Amino acid sequence: MAQKKPHFVTICEDSVNIHIFSLNLENNFASWKVLCENINTCIKLFSNEYIWHKDELKFHVSHCDINTENIPIYLRSTTCFGDNIEDEWFIVYLVMEISKNFNDVIIQMSDNDGEFLLIEAAPYLPTWVKPDYTENRVFVYNQHIHLIPPHLATCDTKLKLTEALSYIVNYPQETKVSTDIENAILSRVAHFPQRIYDNFHYTVVNLPLTIATLIIMKPSYISAIVEAYCNHDILDTKFHQDINEDMIKVRVKFTKCLYAMLMHCRLKQNIIKCNTTSNEKSNVLGIKLTRGFQSLMKSSKEDVFSNREFQRYLNNLKETGYFRNKLEYSKEYNELLEKAKQHFLEFECPQTTLLSKQIEEIMHSDEYRKLNYKLKHDKSQDNLIDDSDDWLNIDSEQLNNFLHTRYTENINIKKNDLISPQVITTKLQDFLNKASDFEGVDTRDSTEEINKEKIEFDSNEFINYLDKIMSSYSSDNFEEALNKSDIDEDSDDTNDELEEELSQKLKLFQSNKQSKQTIALNLKQSLKEEGITGPSSNLLNTIGIDKTYIMDSDK
Repeated sequence: MAQKKPHFVTICEDSVNIHIFSLNLENNFASWKVLCENINTCIKLFSNEYIWHKDELKFHVSHCDINTENIPIYLRSTTCFGDNIEDEWFIVYLVMEISKNFNDVIIQMSDNDGEFLLIEAAPYLPTWVKPDYTENRVFVYNQHIHLIPPHLATCDTKLKLTEALSYIVNYPQETKVSTDIENAILSRVAHFPQRIYDNFHYTVVNLPLTIATLIIMKPSYISAIVEAYCNHDILDTKFHQDINEDMIKVRVKFTKCLYAMLMHCRLKQNIIKCNTTSNEKSNVLGIKLTRGFQSLMKSSKEDVFSNREFQRYLNNLKETGYFRNKLEYSKEYNELLEKAKQHFLEFECPQTTLLSKQIEEIMHSDEYRKLNYKLKHDKSQDNLIDDSDDWLNIDSEQLNNFLHTRYTENINIKKNDLISPQVITTKLQDFLNKASDFEGVDTRDSTEEINKEKIEFDSNEFINYLDKIMSSYSSDNFEEALNKSDIDEDSDDTNDELEEELSQKLKLFQSNKQSKQTIALNLKQSLKEEGITGPSSNLLNTIGIDKTYIMDSDK
């Protein structure tokens, strides 16, 4: 039998691919179908009020293909999140909830960048972790993130999926990642589910009654309408029609991402004629949404099963032996064809095609007609208010601080800490001494790479020299402090050499101190001259020092 080809026809540059496996569940399609339904129900429970930017997370039962080797049955999902990265991390939150409620499943997920969970925890990863070594090594199991280490499976050869799953089950403690790695990843989902509501933005929009009824009835459709407007082209304009119906003001729920997209997408010359000419924000947003709705509905009249995407999907099924050599148009063939069509509608066909079909059905429902009548006679439209959109405005310093917090080391110096010249120059020197390559600066402690060998240590000698250093530090005359030391006159030649070396270093202390003060003063002057941001503040951010700490310091 020829190798099976994956038959996804929907391609999205920004998507999450998830596979769910189980070594305990029998390879029975009916059992996996029940599990799939239960998991999808669980997802619905946690995402009931969530507004997906593009696709909603949904699993289906899949048979073995060339990407899953000898795994006969598993669940899979490809979810496109588009321009809203928030969706990707909400999916991670849902995956952790699935792992919590179904503790016998092993979950594998990646996006177009690869193992994005590891990317999030990059500062804490072991040095052996490289993109070429992580295939089939990262999983979610029993509410924890697992990474198969090289001492279990060498990195020299590709790890087979079946072997990887057995390692996760048989060595859960050895494969579980460190607390630092897990915390770095899960910190991105710690604010869910409350973050769902914090991410909403409500604003008043003047809309045609038909569109207003649809959006109030199905708030999740706002995503597709905004996307259709922001991505419409010259060919879509032929579907834009004049508005010849009543306009009403309604309070529309957006995600902050969708609201920002709609606000900043320029309204081109308005060819839609409507019974309002005001340039108020509510009217401008209403025209944009109307255009988006009309662009979205352009495919509602098309036959979804006669387009090129479905034909390509059908040909793939035939090549993989889906129809089991049944005679075309026979009863058995038609039953398999109907199942394939249903699957195509749910998982494979373009989102806009499916949505336009669903919208057509909703707009002919009794529930829609009742809500339409209610909104038409609602007299409380004048009392609607907008949420503040001040969050749209961010200055360069806020952005700089965000990037520093998000992508560099955490600030470990507090506002009230003493920022001396010694502190600044020491941190700069530490930063310059770090190893770097084409992947950037390695911020991990270099001592992790040093083989830990046994070091002979004389504690008495150490205390003796420490006393000398402390007494010398408090005196302006370092040589005099050395002459008054209590070192035994019978010390060997080694101690004499150490004493001479220490003397030379202490002589340099004063000149070094003056140099560090000069560096600090020059840096402070540079900060004053560069304004809000610049190279000096960026460098300080890299080593964990906020520039305001230096500006406020008297040192």
